[in-house]
Amino acid sequence: MKLDITPVQSKNFLFKAPYRIKEEIETISAIPSEHYLIELEACGLCHSDLLWMAHRSKDWEKIGHEFGGKVRHCGDNTSKFQPGQQVAVKNAAPCGVCDHCTVGKARDCGDVIVNKSGFNQFFLAHERSMVDAEGLEGSLLGLVEPLGVANDVLKAAQIRPKDRVTIYGLGAIGLMAGWLCIQKGASGVYGCARSSKCFDLAEQFGFKKCFKPGEINETISNKILVFAPPGTLKDAVTLLMNDGLIVIAGLNDSDWDHWVPFNFESLIFKRASIIGAFGYPNLFFEDAVEQLKSGKDSLRQIITHQISFSNTPGLKEELLQSPDCIKAVFINKQAKQNSEVNA
Repeated sequence: MKLDITPVQSKNFLFKAPYRIKEEIETISAIPSEHYLIELEACGLCHSDLLWMAHRSKDWEKIGHEFGGKVRHCGDNTSKFQPGQQVAVKNAAPCGVCDHCTVGKARDCGDVIVNKSGFNQFFLAHERSMVDAEGLEGSLLGLVEPLGVANDVLKAAQIRPKDRVTIYGLGAIGLMAGWLCIQKGASGVYGCARSSKCFDLAEQFGFKKCFKPGEINETISNKILVFAPPGTLKDAVTLLMNDGLIVIAGLNDSDWDHWVPFNFESLIFKRASIIGAFGYPNLFFEDAVEQLKSGKDSLRQIITHQISFSNTPGLKEELLQSPDCIKAVFINKQAKQNSEVNA
């Protein structure tokens, strides 16, 4: 059953390679059972979004997956959230009740709900896709999903106190992963990136040293977290201590070069391991919200650019004029105005 509501007009943006953006108007007049109508507050722009916009989106599609907003209407059979409440929305929500989920294997869930409505002014979300984010600074809703990914990678790496960690790729996720390692008591966190634009912020977070690929050729870490393209693996192994571990979560920048030449003898002689990590489905959203609340003074610095949602069609030009951008978050200013009217 659906709950009929006064029709709401939603401005939505769809994307297609190369860098094409289309606006459409959607009318939402009913809410399915167990769903909510949410007004977008903020949506982060992920590096993977740029890859899809550049060459991976073969047809028009939604890509926004780092987002949240304010509940505007509640459908039937809902109980967790109320109108006006702020929520973060999982981009991949496992069911939580199947044979896989109930034994801690949510990655094998066959009933994951995928949400990519981050560039929709209004959208519908199932109750299990939503996490309470009341009290979180609005723009930080764009960091919940990537911080959840950082948590996922740290769990895969089994980061412990006294670990010496190198982070390859100092975008938003790499910076937050390093911040988390420091919170967990890592004895030394290093950062490696092609651009030095993030070095000052990383060192403010407590990174011991930042450098560019090839600048250091000695073993400095027993754990290496790779958020850069896989081509950095050769350099990463050079820095890895014996019996070390590399966890890779970085995607290729190109659509055609997925193969990386690699000398595995260097890995064998060090008795080291490489494992992949992929933050799907979202398992650390609640943790990420609490971490953003407690660490907001540091983590909000990652957001270097706030762009009005209405300016989405000019996204490419905005980024081309912002070579120093670390993290861009789109803000729906209308949502704030609506909240003030309803207060």
